[in-house]
Amino acid sequence: VFGGRPLFLMQCRSSLRVGGRPYSVTERLLMRRAARVYPREPEGAVWLRARGVPQACYLGNPMLDALDEGSLELPPPYLLLLPGSRQDAYQSLPLMLEACRLLRDTSLTPVVAWAGLPLEGLERAGFSLEATGRSEGVTHRLCHPDGTVVYLAQRAFGAALRGSRVALSTSGTAAEQAAGYGVPLVGFPTQGPQYTPGFAQTQKRLLGEALMLTEPNPEAIVRGVRAFLSSETLLERARAAGKAAMGEPGAALRIALDIHQHLLATAREPELSRSR
Repeated sequence: VFGGRPLFLMQCRSSLRVGGRPYSVTERLLMRRAARVYPREPEGAVWLRARGVPQACYLGNPMLDALDEGSLELPPPYLLLLPGSRQDAYQSLPLMLEACRLLRDTSLTPVVAWAGLPLEGLERAGFSLEATGRSEGVTHRLCHPDGTVVYLAQRAFGAALRGSRVALSTSGTAAEQAAGYGVPLVGFPTQGPQYTPGFAQTQKRLLGEALMLTEPNPEAIVRGVRAFLSSETLLERARAAGKAAMGEPGAALRIALDIHQHLLATAREPELSRSR
């Protein structure tokens, strides 16, 4: 309402895939004031154009861009642990660690993409926590007496995604980013505040076969991982579903160039009028 002109809107949250009406009548009326509207999926652009927002233009999802690119220096492939950035992480990471113990035979390197929550209150399921002295990449190791080592990484999410085979997840944005990079997800609900059963089902509708939901116990989580690892068909369907839901990386650049071209064209209009 109060923005200057021209106005450009990136809409990264609303999705037709989760059901219902993603954009209210009021939102669509406000969108008509924008020079461009960039929804997160091609279906969104089609839906908006059919409902009075002809300037809706799908150029990809910027959520896949600008990942932390610190070095990881661990041998792939990884079993990626995404406990999330909310208090759910304190419930879910201990279950994920137990699952890692049961998956030692897979030869996957377990890596936790830790979002910076304090580590002091973390239940470690028998694992000791060792600091590496680094501020990014592998900042800690979680070591169990049975020989299981899980690496806790910070500010190296891009490297973790590109080297991962499967991910365990109770996260929001990180799960969507992983799916977009072709990493199948095994998720399970927590008591909240974020990754509740309802949130998990909504994310399942968004990501489709890229996300397998299980019961919140280590044995069920392990069965989900082994199902992906034992079936190339399941893996390929999960990767395809993640790409379909999230698009290809590079949307931030494509949107920036589109805005730039629009501004250049707008700046030329007064000159063309005077020349006529």
